[in-house]
Amino acid sequence: MESIIQYVKRGKELFDSGKYADAYNEFVEALANLPYSREDDALRNDIVRLIGITEIKLGMYDKAIERLKKLTVGSDSPEVLYYLSLAKYYYSFFENSVEKRLDLLKSALQSALSVYERTKLGSSLIALILAEMGQLDRAEKFAKKSVLARAKIYEVQGRLNEALYEIEKADKGDVDAQIEKAIILAKMGNIGEALVTLNYVEAMEPTNS
Repeated sequence: MESIIQYVKRGKELFDSGKYADAYNEFVEALANLPYSREDDALRNDIVRLIGITEIKLGMYDKAIERLKKLTVGSDSPEVLYYLSLAKYYYSFFENSVEKRLDLLKSALQSALSVYERTKLGSSLIALILAEMGQLDRAEKFAKKSVLARAKIYEVQGRLNEALYEIEKADKGDVDAQIEKAIILAKMGNIGEALVTLNYVEAMEPTNS
């Protein structure tokens, strides 16, 4: 059991350092070496949760959805529901079918609203999802405290100058905000600046390349 704990500890340290692929390997190894026992269910679920969160960081959204969804069976952990919602939101951008993409967003919204109702957390994610669904009035109600969400709403509305002004307020280390900035710049026709911004994102988190 001690070796399992060490795998998890190293994985968390690597995750916090932004070395997500290495962290993922440590968590997977921990799970593979954990003997099946009812007594270890809590530890197993924690490792699965960590793997799912790391899969999101690695862009493995479909796997994260499948893994985190299993954790919701018999449990309604707000954290798990939040990350499940986040994974579905990200994965929706890779869905070519309009109908399937909308279904993903609806499912993500349901989970995010459930978390918000219980914890009052996750309003930014709710706003982002609603904006992608075109429900801008509802999105604005949840976007008040989020620079990223407000910029997304402006982007969807075609108010690109306002979107760029808003996103410039975001922390330079916020990967999602910098990706949104690149999207806005590209829509404005500033492809060169958009690529520079994406290169900056890649330098921060190579897994976003």
